[in-house]
Amino acid sequence: MEQYKREFLLNRIISQKVKIKIDGQNYYLTPPTPEDRVAAIERYYETLRRSEIEGVMTLEETLDYLYEIDQWTEIEEEEMSEIPKELENLKVTYYESFSKEKYKKIIKKNIKNKKDRLEELFSKKNSLIKFTCEGSAESSKIEYLAYSSLEDEDGYRMIDKVSFEEQDGGFITACVEGYNLTMIDEESCRDLVRNDPWKTIWGASKTGLPLFSISATEINENQKILINWSRLYDNIYENMECPSDEVISDDDALDGWLIVQHKNREREKNKNDIESKLSEKTKNSDEVYLMAESQSEVEKIHSLNNPVANRVRKQRFNKVKKEGDVEIQKFSDVQRRLQIQANQEFSNRR
Repeated sequence: MEQYKREFLLNRIISQKVKIKIDGQNYYLTPPTPEDRVAAIERYYETLRRSEIEGVMTLEETLDYLYEIDQWTEIEEEEMSEIPKELENLKVTYYESFSKEKYKKIIKKNIKNKKDRLEELFSKKNSLIKFTCEGSAESSKIEYLAYSSLEDEDGYRMIDKVSFEEQDGGFITACVEGYNLTMIDEESCRDLVRNDPWKTIWGASKTGLPLFSISATEINENQKILINWSRLYDNIYENMECPSDEVISDDDALDGWLIVQHKNREREKNKNDIESKLSEKTKNSDEVYLMAESQSEVEKIHSLNNPVANRVRKQRFNKVKKEGDVEIQKFSDVQRRLQIQANQEFSNRR
């Protein structure tokens, strides 16, 4: 991002007023008051109850209907739930291949394609479910929040001049569109956090200087997002295994590093949990067989295996599946281990 764009975007986030245009006139969006937030939530539940009374379909009913008429399929639903997992794996591979320029470009392109596909699926699904009970209630809440945040050029709240119920629907829609356009996207926010002028401002705030000159309850959504990402990057820089600046500057590579770190922590936690239940004798065994009571426990136990152990497990499983009962000595890994032991004993006798 160019420096002038960073400065513009940051100052817009810091400002308590953001200018938008509706029907050619200037208006200003300000942070909603606590009273406005409460009123918006009340409007959500009022709209939800009214929709249910009027017989509007719920989200679950709408999805069932969409499945029946093939407007939204179970294949699309499954794909939408699987893509985030695929993205995680791609980002890990991207991070681990970061020094290999040829592979980086290929993986980067795959990541972009997956992101685009996920956005496409989300957009399609949201367009189909926005008129459900839950969708109508959420729209009502956002519309009220956006309109109650609007001021004219003289600083007067529009909701005090024209009530929400009396305001033209087209004006409310334009207000929401302007409100959505002011929200910062993840990529831009991460760029701001990594660079000046925000990097210096954030550092200065740690000395006790106020960050936004307002109380924590008054910060807007963009400011919250900026603070959360700043804290995350602080944790990364303070990590003893902090990645290189090149990795930190690449969002997908850094995501891959974060995923690897998270998996390592989970693996260590699972290992400690399992080992706490084993006797000292069992802990020192070459192989330990554990009974799982749920699928989550199965995944937790499997996560403790290193790549070699996982390969052995799969080989044994496939052999048993193919041949039925198999004696332990018949497994290829056991035969290899016995052969190595025999060779060592033979060498020792010489």
